[in-house]
Formats: sequence, C-alpha cells, structure tokens
Amino acid sequence: MANLTIPQLHALAEAWADTPDRRLARGLALKVLEVEHLRGNLAALVIRFVDIFALPMPEPEQRDDNAVLLAWLPTLAAAPTLAAARAAVALQDAMLAILAFPPLGEQDYALLREPWAAVCLPCPFEPRAMFGEASSAAMAIFAELEELPKQRLRRMAAERRRVPDAVWGPAIERLAEAGVASGFPFRDRVLYWACVSQVEEAIGEAPTDVAIVQAVHGMAAARLLAGRLDDEPAMVLEGPYWRALG
Repeated sequence: MANLTIPQLHALAEAWADTPDRRLARGLALKVLEVEHLRGNLAALVIRFVDIFALPMPEPEQRDDNAVLLAWLPTLAAAPTLAAARAAVALQDAMLAILAFPPLGEQDYALLREPWAAVCLPCPFEPRAMFGEASSAAMAIFAELEELPKQRLRRMAAERRRVPDAVWGPAIERLAEAGVASGFPFRDRVLYWACVSQVEEAIGEAPTDVAIVQAVHGMAAARLLAGRLDDEPAMVLEGPYWRALG
C-alpha cells in the first residue's frame, strides 16, 4: 500500500468486482483463517485500511465485532461512488489469499489475488525499501526506539500534548499534501500504522498512548518527506521527538 499510486488505485477499483465466485473464495479464505486470534488481527487491519484510504469508519460499538469488521470493506465497496473502497477490498482479498494459501485451493487463491497482481506486480520496491529512497532515514527512527528507555517515550507524549491541536493539525495537513505531491499519497498513513506497531512493541502495551505514536510518526514522516515538506511544519512535527530526547 505504501507504494500505491493514484492511477493504480483507480486501476484496482476497475479490476475488482464483487462476483459470487469471489465472495465464495473470500469466505473460504476466512474459514481457513478462522483461528480466533488471527481473525481478530485481520479485523484490526481493516481499521488500518479504512484510515489509510480515508473511508467511512465503523461505529465505535461495531469495532469489537470481528464479523462486522471483516465484512466492512466489501460493504463499502457496494457504493458506486467509493472507488477507494473497491481498491481496498482488492488489497484485502489479496492479503487473505496469501495468508490462507496453500490450504486455500489454487483457483480461489488466484481469483482473490488476481486484481492486485495484475495492477501492482511486479513491485519495484523491496520490503526493506517500502517507503522508497527515504526508507532508511524513516526506519532509523524505529531502530532508535528499541534503544530508548520507556521514560523517554512517555516524555514524547507529554511533549506532543504541549503542541496545540490548532498547530499540529495544519502541520499534518501539510504533510498529507507533500505526500500527494510525491506521487505516493498513501505512504504517510502506512508509515503512521507502522509507527503504531513499533511503539506498541517498544513500550510493551497495546493499545498504547496515541500521543507517543504521533510524536514518533511526526519525526519519521518529516524524514520521509524531507525536501518536500516546508521547514515550518517539519519543525512542528519533529519537535516533540527532539525535545523528549533533549
């Protein structure tokens, strides 16, 4: 998803269709993956897909229902105006196919994977460079997290909360605009969710304090889009991280 372009998004939306065969294959893949903790993890990923593609969120009371979450993207994709939802389901189907294979039959595997494979493969980016040329700069933040004491991470949260939302919000908007201008508009939100995982692991709690995630993401994203992001929003986004280390 980090390397998906807008033309690819539209191509995925055109290539995917919610046919009876595809619905059946999706159900079979989910049956293979029906171990409860794995289904829970898959359902949690739906929230990430929804956020990355700026799709309507389930109601708060629905977010603990794995069945509702796993059906959420196909439900949204039924709306003719939500091309991003169809692209998101194409990616979700490919993920389910890859996770469920080989117990999932080859025909169902190919059917679920087909739109993504046709549009997104071959991918020019290796996993360790999933964010392009600036991957190493952004990933260095994750390496630093492993070495930092938890007290420093808690201080990041305090420093982030010192920044008024009226200042932080516009900086995040400038970040999103820089991401669109880069040609890879989804990298920033994919990076945010990578930060969630890294912070949860570093601090040993899930869910963790969102203010820590925001501080880490602000720093990593400013590095990712260095040269495209103006100095003022970059300083706002980097500030909580640097001040916590100072």
